[in-house]
Amino acid sequence: FALIRQAVREKWHSPPGNRSPGVGEDSELLAQDRFGIPSLKLLLQPKERTMYSGLEAEARVPRALMLLRRLVERRRRLRYIPPLAATLVNHNLTEVMEAYNECLAVSRSVEWEYRGSQLTVSLLLVFVFSSPFMLSLSFSWLTSIGTTLIAAAFYGIAEVSTVLREPFQWGSSPLNDLTSMGTRLHNEVHLISQLIAPPSSHKALVVVA
Repeated sequence: FALIRQAVREKWHSPPGNRSPGVGEDSELLAQDRFGIPSLKLLLQPKERTMYSGLEAEARVPRALMLLRRLVERRRRLRYIPPLAATLVNHNLTEVMEAYNECLAVSRSVEWEYRGSQLTVSLLLVFVFSSPFMLSLSFSWLTSIGTTLIAAAFYGIAEVSTVLREPFQWGSSPLNDLTSMGTRLHNEVHLISQLIAPPSSHKALVVVA
């Protein structure tokens, strides 16, 4: 999940308080990941960090899913995981990959729509500040109320369109808060790892997330 978070958010959007248009090199994201909760600095071992450092951010997720498939297949051959459970896990991994590709397509579209959105905001600014002069002839002293409502309505629509166009920004959409999703997933996996003992040679264990 942390690799997905970086590919769809950190690669395209600056963290809060960062004035630069980007978030740094991919190597910095792997080594520090200062704004990730949980951070890849905590999640990755040195060997894994070295392996992923040779890949682009978008290519790390398919690699991680491939390694998970190998792990499931190895556990299935050792009879730690029944064939049906292995099939379900592989099906879930396929769904994750499909969802990731869709999220990536949305994130890539942001770069092409950025100039158009800036032009729209500029035109909106001109219209809102020129509307009082047009409305004053008809509404007289009620012009201030009308222009306030117009400004609130147009800027509200612009904000909604920004959230819909860029759903993976930093805190732009409560429905897609990647940080809280990652934290909740990390806590759940940590709790499961504490409650379930590792499989032994004489006892099969099945975990389906």
